Amino acid sequence: AASATGVAHSVALAPAVAVTTLRYGFAGPGDSPALTVDGSGALERLQPLLGGVLVTRRAAAGGDVWSYPGVHGDVVALADGAGAKQGPTRTYDPFGGALAGVPDNTGGRVDYGWLGQHQRGYEADAGGGVIEMGARMYVPGLGRFLEVDPVEGGSANDYDYVNGDPVNNLDLAGTMCFVKCGWGHVTRGVKHVALNFAAVPPYLAYYASYKTRRAAPHWMRGPLVPLKASESLGLWGDQVIDRWKGESVRDEGTKGYITPWHSWTNGPIRFLRGPYIYLPGIHGDGRRDYV
Repeated sequence: AASATGVAHSVALAPAVAVTTLRYGFAGPGDSPALTVDGSGALERLQPLLGGVLVTRRAAAGGDVWSYPGVHGDVVALADGAGAKQGPTRTYDPFGGALAGVPDNTGGRVDYGWLGQHQRGYEADAGGGVIEMGARMYVPGLGRFLEVDPVEGGSANDYDYVNGDPVNNLDLAGTMCFVKCGWGHVTRGVKHVALNFAAVPPYLAYYASYKTRRAAPHWMRGPLVPLKASESLGLWGDQVIDRWKGESVRDEGTKGYITPWHSWTNGPIRFLRGPYIYLPGIHGDGRRDYV
């Protein structure tokens, strides 16, 4: 505004950024905190109960918060210390987006909503919302992780979440997809392992005959011609079993032979499988591989 003595103007300053200090305490080797302490020294204890219920214990009278999960492990309802329901029933899309808001069940800005039974913390202020999923940060709005998968082949690609199937699979550690097995998965797994064991004799017959013929001196190739029949028969038996498993046939030279142990450990105990075993074989077009 102008006056006889000069010009006055006002400058609006941006408000100071609020800083919240929250310290987490752990009672075991996992990444789920057992307690939190804010900047004023107020203590909260996080107490998981049987059935997946998570109780936030607070020093103030009536300050406890009870978080009740659904069958997927997502917090769907809150209750106070007296048992009265607080707020609406919470729902989520398959990849974790909160459709009715994230429940406020802890101090600070990290709460437990989607997969809250497993204490996967949801931070609403970080780029529209991220979930602390073990080794990596997960964005439910994108259905993707922000960091590269630390385990090669842990999912469909380096950033994908559980092969695009969050309803049936989990990745609570941010490392690899784990299948929540039903009886259908168990039946298919047992069948696959049994067929892998059944494939061992014909493949060994093929492999032993092939290696014996290749290692023999040239003048011995004639007397060893019957081994060609054994080789062909073993390869035929292996191909039949490959078809039963729904796999490609005559791929021994391109993909190698996967032992039954590797099939059996294709799941939560995957880390036990060790290195693959590759054996030479014959391609579909007749080309040979050698060790």
